[in-house]
Amino acid sequence: MIVKNEEAVMKRCLSCVQTFADEIIVVDTGSVDRTVDISREMGAKIYDYPWGDDFAAARNFSFSKATMEFQMWLDADDVIDEENQKKMSMLKETLDPSVDVIFMHYEMNHQKEASPVIFDRERLVKKGKHFVWEGRVHETLKINGKISYQDITIKHKKEQINDPFRNLRIFEKMRKEQVQFTPRDQYYYARELQQHNKITEAVEQYECFLKREAWTEDQVQACYELGSCYLQLQDRISAFLAYTKSFFYAVPTSRICNAIGCLLIEDQRYMEAAYWYEQAIRSTHRGGFENQDEHDFLPGLQLAICYYYLNEKAIAKYWFDFAKKIHPNHPLILENDVYFK
Repeated sequence: MIVKNEEAVMKRCLSCVQTFADEIIVVDTGSVDRTVDISREMGAKIYDYPWGDDFAAARNFSFSKATMEFQMWLDADDVIDEENQKKMSMLKETLDPSVDVIFMHYEMNHQKEASPVIFDRERLVKKGKHFVWEGRVHETLKINGKISYQDITIKHKKEQINDPFRNLRIFEKMRKEQVQFTPRDQYYYARELQQHNKITEAVEQYECFLKREAWTEDQVQACYELGSCYLQLQDRISAFLAYTKSFFYAVPTSRICNAIGCLLIEDQRYMEAAYWYEQAIRSTHRGGFENQDEHDFLPGLQLAICYYYLNEKAIAKYWFDFAKKIHPNHPLILENDVYFK
């Protein structure tokens, strides 16, 4: 682990791994709270590392301190429940020694009455392969060899954001140093600009990114985010074109279909909107960063609204009940329930 000022969550995280980890390594990058004391109390080996605005460098330093055959990384906000702790212990007993990389499920953005985002991420790697982390921001492991996928889930439960401008600051520093951005860097730089309401600059970076070779899921998501940016700029036609540009990279995803439906429903074009929401429900869950609600709950609820205004009340009721079965206590269900009873 690499950490800084995480006293609120350190005990929660480390208590999860004590049941299966032979060694716990905590690399502190400048905490001024009780992070180090709590980590030491929980049996971790503590190493200090001067923060240099480079997550990959800090991760690589943490890996260099590991002495066991396999290395597993975690963030301080990560949680492993009791069931998955048992799966981890079982994995240690049954793991094929020829495996080099183990992917596990990563569950994020879990909110009440909403489905989480779940995707697979490299989580456990063989030390002897000397895998290297890359990327100053949103770092990733450069892996190869024999890969195994395990039905083990780690939940990312962020309690607070200590420095919301950190990532943007790092990217701006890279630009000042004239560092050559990888496609991944450029994509995440665009997202940081968007999140900090620098919309015109974000549009420029997304457009440049989409001209480069990159991971398909990032390309599709960039089209979605680009459409959102154009909507903030009050340019609905460019937003629609950004959404449809994603079709060049992959078949229409639920997220894109829902976004197009939203555009049309705002124009009171309910029949066309219903078409796209129905495509969202029909589309295959690709993995990536979509959540299940984008495949059922959200389009189901929007279809109820579309058919309500098309005066197809029986069909509207069907879709409302469809959505209600998924999240019966969702605020939008409770708010609209009176119209569909």
